[in-house]
Amino acid sequence: MKHVNHNNKEYDYTPELMKNIFNFGIDNGRETEYFNEVFLKGIEFKSESYENWSKNMNIFIECNQLDGSRASGIETTTCSLWIHALYGEDGKLFQAFHIPIQDLWDLIMETGCRKTKSFHKTSTGNVTEGYLIPIDKVVNKLNPIKKYIEEHARTETNFRK
Repeated sequence: MKHVNHNNKEYDYTPELMKNIFNFGIDNGRETEYFNEVFLKGIEFKSESYENWSKNMNIFIECNQLDGSRASGIETTTCSLWIHALYGEDGKLFQAFHIPIQDLWDLIMETGCRKTKSFHKTSTGNVTEGYLIPIDKVVNKLNPIKKYIEEHARTETNFRK
């Protein structure tokens, strides 16, 4: 896993610079609200190789350095959003999950992986401790429209054709 520290000056972008990077449509306040919530509160970015995630279909959420000397990853982040990028066999980006930190904690608790930790060798050779979350649980948690559709019968009166 690669770790990009959002406090690193190389990755610190001013709101003005970020607004130049992102193209907002007609801004009725929602775009700005979303931008402020996500980008100004910080993003924790982690990536995982095909060899790591495909073996058991889990994502690895770092929480401690192996030697126990300090907490890391989800245990220390002050960000509001966790981006977890999965890379394919060809080394190219396969899928990126954008997970609000509270939803990530909910997944850890809901799946019971809070009780059992796994170990992971990073791209820099360090070994870290973390939680394994099944990818299907992540997909289901991040797909609120699926739940909405399941809760509301699909009829002509509540869905456009």
